[in-house]
Amino acid sequence: MCSSDLMLSRSLSSCIYRAGLEGERRTYTQDNTQNGFYGSVLTSLVCLQGDNLYQWGIQTGRDWASTLRAGGDQTRLDLKALWERQWQFARTSAEWMMSGLQDASPYSKLLGGVTRTTLRQNARFTLTKRLEYSSRGASWGSLYSVTSLEVFRHTSNLELFDIKGESFYTGLRFEF
Repeated sequence: MCSSDLMLSRSLSSCIYRAGLEGERRTYTQDNTQNGFYGSVLTSLVCLQGDNLYQWGIQTGRDWASTLRAGGDQTRLDLKALWERQWQFARTSAEWMMSGLQDASPYSKLLGGVTRTTLRQNARFTLTKRLEYSSRGASWGSLYSVTSLEVFRHTSNLELFDIKGESFYTGLRFEF
């Protein structure tokens, strides 16, 4: 994959507003029917208020298929929200994302010959705790315990693409 973006950034009080363009060339060696180019327009607002960080974002774009693919080209709209807080004992974050996708042409005659629309929703809560404090300074990095709970639901007008699930994971991370 090859990606590039052009961003414009502006400060507003304790917030930063960003707007930009993004382009991504997608190439999959296992299945070239998924190859394409995704172009989008995006905007976000990031605000820092005390120990709290808030972020909201909107991105809309189109995925142009390089070859014949089920559903053809696809349009997409993403909405994102994030809250993060640094506590004395740990860092917590809560994320929510919603994506609306629509194919440009019918997905398959075997599935009724209808154009597929999909709504994806994800929510994640994460707790990150630093396990060691380096006397060598922050430039050497630190070891963290990370615990996360994620819930997702994807609905479509084609029942075959309806999925939902939950995941819980915990592990160690080294941040430089």
